[in-house]
Amino acid sequence: MTVCTRIAVSADDFLLPFVLANSPTERAEIERSVPIGWTVMPYFWWSGDDTDRLRELLGRDPTVERVADIEPVDNGVIAGVTWKIDAPALLRSVDGPEVTCLSATGREDAWTLTLRFDTREALAVTSERWRSFDLDVTVESVNETAQRPTHGPTQMLTQCQRETLLTALHLGYFDVPRAATLQELGQELGVSDTAISQRLRRGLRSLVASKVA
Repeated sequence: MTVCTRIAVSADDFLLPFVLANSPTERAEIERSVPIGWTVMPYFWWSGDDTDRLRELLGRDPTVERVADIEPVDNGVIAGVTWKIDAPALLRSVDGPEVTCLSATGREDAWTLTLRFDTREALAVTSERWRSFDLDVTVESVNETAQRPTHGPTQMLTQCQRETLLTALHLGYFDVPRAATLQELGQELGVSDTAISQRLRRGLRSLVASKVA
């Protein structure tokens, strides 16, 4: 039986401590749906819309090596960065195929992560790693049974996600071979291919979670 665990950890032990500390009303989100390993996703979603200020804060953050791009999307921006650290202590502690990071949200001086473990034993092993790495990890919840949504799967989608998925379906993006590209979807909907990619990823993640969680 899988175990879903929500934990809280200091931003100093993960990512963007300077950015989050200086933006108390904003938040960052990093989502993964595969084993997290020792790598960090280069893109994250930011809830604010002041791209110039975000770029300035990223330039002063100790975990950021370089800012690749910052692009407005639905209700915020997508920022692409190169991290200075390939494997923060927290990521090293959850390395392994038995652990999946479902989501990570940073706000003020801390991150909240939802982790899925294949077994309770895997969670116990990781807890020992947290102690050995001297990480101040707070376990907020542990659920051994997945919860199914109380609404239909389409209720899990935002309007933009639903529109993007339907457009992708009608234009043949999901066909084999693919009949439309991300760039073509972006032109159809009047947004960038990066925004389309994020909408598709978030929308598909919500649909899969509603069916198999």
